[in-house]
Amino acid sequence: MAQDDTPSIAPVLHAIHILSEYDYVVLLQVTSPLRSVEDIDQAIAYCMDQQADSCVSVVEAGVSPYWMYTMADDGRMNPVLPMAKEEGYQRQKLPKVYQLNGAVYVASREFLIKVKDFQNEETLGYIMPTERSFDIDTLMDFYIAEALKKGHRL
Repeated sequence: MAQDDTPSIAPVLHAIHILSEYDYVVLLQVTSPLRSVEDIDQAIAYCMDQQADSCVSVVEAGVSPYWMYTMADDGRMNPVLPMAKEEGYQRQKLPKVYQLNGAVYVASREFLIKVKDFQNEETLGYIMPTERSFDIDTLMDFYIAEALKKGHRL
């Protein structure tokens, strides 16, 4: 099962079929080492208090998708999302957007069996602070996370 292209949900689904006595599953990816015990506990509590089937941790995005573009082969830029004229180009007028930070995923066993994913349109977002939302995807990310864990400021 452990292959480079194995989706992270595959071992979760395998585990819930073997360990059927649990009602909820919490996935903690190793690429998010700066999350705290409180982040985990609070995401679980939020999911359960709201009687939600699933909850994932998120962080406020550093860049709005209204400021993002795709680029055609000829170099022309096309906005990912069209911006309404009344919103103008003032960052303060744009809606807040959030991105998955990969730190905490919580879901009921039944939800995972049905949806085969930790999220759908009913999933709640548990907001985490930026300083604990670091995700390691590259070697440079690893070095930065290592420095942050040692208390260095960047």
